[in-house]
Amino acid sequence: MALVYTVRNLTTNAAAPKTFITIAALANQRIKIKGVLLGNSAATAAQGVEWEILRLSVNATGAALTPNPVDPDSIASRFTSLSTITAEGTAGAVVVELGFDIVGTYMAWFPPGLEPEFVNSGIGAIRKTVGADTTNWAITMWVEE
Repeated sequence: MALVYTVRNLTTNAAAPKTFITIAALANQRIKIKGVLLGNSAATAAQGVEWEILRLSVNATGAALTPNPVDPDSIASRFTSLSTITAEGTAGAVVVELGFDIVGTYMAWFPPGLEPEFVNSGIGAIRKTVGADTTNWAITMWVEE
């Protein structure tokens, strides 16, 4: 059975472009993003925003974020994660683009076999690429090993 973990972040004052979460597979490991939930808790007016799930060739600098197992009997995760990004990583290929209105919540769930994958020390990230807002974003990402 696959192991699934969540990584979560709440970021304030994050005008685009801004990375919110990175995930990095350990050596000889494979991880997949099963889904992502994005919501703005302070938006009061409509505004378009765009987000990317992308590969990084060099990880960002930020605070360690502990992956939380969905099943409490799971072992420690075989990937690391960062949030509260203070220096952007080196962007690589964009895997998925998401666009929606800032008022409300957006969820993307990837069908089996179509999940963005990161292997053998590969690094993935979710970042906002369009949006001048400087309000509060809450993000949850489900990652499978």
